[in-house]
Parts: sequence; C-alpha cells; structure tokens
Amino acid sequence: MAQRKLQQELDRCFKRVAEGIQAFESLFDKINQTSVPSQKEKLEDALKREIKKLQRHRDQIKTWAASNEIKDKKPLLEHRKLIETVSLWEPNHSTRIASSLSLDMHYLTRLTFWCYDLLIGLL
Repeated sequence: MAQRKLQQELDRCFKRVAEGIQAFESLFDKINQTSVPSQKEKLEDALKREIKKLQRHRDQIKTWAASNEIKDKKPLLEHRKLIETVSLWEPNHSTRIASSLSLDMHYLTRLTFWCYDLLIGLL
C-alpha cells in the first residue's frame, strides 16, 4: 500500500515536471520573440517563478533518490537532469544585455559538455 502511494506521488511529480518544462519552453520562446522591454521583464519574472517551481521538484526528487524506498532510481535521475538543464538558463536572464553574449557562450558550452557526458553515459 505504501509503495503504491509513493509511486502515485512520483507520477504526480513527474507530470508536474513535464508541465513545468513545457511552460518554461513556452515562456522562453515568448521572451525571444518579443522586443518590448516591459513585456520581456514580465516574461522573465514568470520564467524565474517557473524555474523556482522546477527547483522545488528537483529537491523532492533528490530526497527520493537518496532514500532506500525506491529501487529503480533511473527515472528520478533523468527528471533531475532535465530540471538541471533548464536551470542552466536562469542566470542568463538576470543579467544585462552587455554581458549576455558571453553568458550565452558559457552556458552553451556547459550544456554541450553536459549533453556529451549524458550521451557517453548512455553508450
């Protein structure tokens, strides 16, 4: 009974993570399409709130991954990596335009290495 309840909790968390990532991608696209500064600021605030939600889910997933109740930790680790990938983009939006190009390159490089490590791990 407890195992089934835990599995239901995991499924709900995974569903919220998927919805959060969709919302993040939608907001990110809107930010890149708009040129109105006030609209960009509002969208960036919404993006930050979405990242905070995802980070709370990541913390919960870390807790579950550390516990011995769950035997198959692969889905937990996959969702955690997804959230961490999304979180890479957060600092880019809190900076000014002057330094955004260098940050884009920094985070793009980090993301590239992360993807490479993930692919090597899968092979």
